[in-house]
Amino acid sequence: MSGDANLKQAIARLRGVLVRAGKGSADYQQIVAAEPEVLARYQPVFSPEAIASLSEEEFREFLKFENNRHWWFMPHHGPKICADMDLLRAALSILVDESRPIEDRLDQVLPKSGKPMVPYVNRALITAILLITSPAEYGVWNSTSEGSLKALGILPRFPMGAPFSQRYATFNGVLKQLAAALEIDLWALDSLHWVVVNQDMADAETEDEDQRIEPVSLVQPGAVYFHLEKYLHQFMRDNWDSLELGKDWALHEEDGELVGYEYAAGYIGYIDLLAHHRTEPRWLVVELKRGQSSDGTVGQVLRYIGWVQEQLAAPGEMVEGLIVAHGIDDKLRYALKPTCNIGVKLYEVDFRLRDPE
Repeated sequence: MSGDANLKQAIARLRGVLVRAGKGSADYQQIVAAEPEVLARYQPVFSPEAIASLSEEEFREFLKFENNRHWWFMPHHGPKICADMDLLRAALSILVDESRPIEDRLDQVLPKSGKPMVPYVNRALITAILLITSPAEYGVWNSTSEGSLKALGILPRFPMGAPFSQRYATFNGVLKQLAAALEIDLWALDSLHWVVVNQDMADAETEDEDQRIEPVSLVQPGAVYFHLEKYLHQFMRDNWDSLELGKDWALHEEDGELVGYEYAAGYIGYIDLLAHHRTEPRWLVVELKRGQSSDGTVGQVLRYIGWVQEQLAAPGEMVEGLIVAHGIDDKLRYALKPTCNIGVKLYEVDFRLRDPE
């Protein structure tokens, strides 16, 4: 299918999503309705004149969803971002300086090296601020909007080694085409991406329904298992560097944004956790065993390994798999026996009550 045909198909699908979201998604409606209030509050904060006096408290308040009403930024990154307020103010002053081409500004705040001018001021945060300051010109590029374009089949192909500034110009061009075709603004489009990704993830989770098994709800004495796998998933993401895996493996980042959580692998599905080795040319696909057969879990990991090998890994880089489960049975053991690049780790969480000191 040609690029134009893909775009037309994507627009048609988005029109349907837009109608359903407008009628039945309270979250979408609330985010869209909050736009005037958020812009009125934060456009003055991020104006070139005000940035020189921007306080740490103001910036950290912006990072909270209850204030920006749109994005979930990692709260624990606030102190790290604001550790050097002079550097942060300098970066923001460059970012919002509309007298300069956007490519020049982005080349400074997020250089080709991929290391942001200010730690954790990544593509998601940079483009969110751009949207706040110039809502008619700049759309947001984060894992959600990228995942949406992947699901819609219209994520642009970028030249190898192209800096973020050039890739964003192309990506933003697609966002503006979509917004114009749908007759909505870029704020509403960004909210719509969230609806697309959540629907796509729900479809992916039910794809292998015929291989589902009943989840284990019993717990062993002295240990607590995550009855809902989602909690374990989030726990591993939020505490990755404290886990044994985190010593050798880092969750995957793109343009300074942590994207190795529910990583969109095109139409293949969503990788639970995607990491790369800290010192060696190796990738790791982590799949949490849900209420699913052993064959289904191993099949998913193999599909994701193949996709990462083809789409992300450079020549010579190895791709491995890891299944995280609360137990291993003979079916899983035999399913893994012919493979040499998929491992298993078992999890348990100690839970104790103690008297107050």
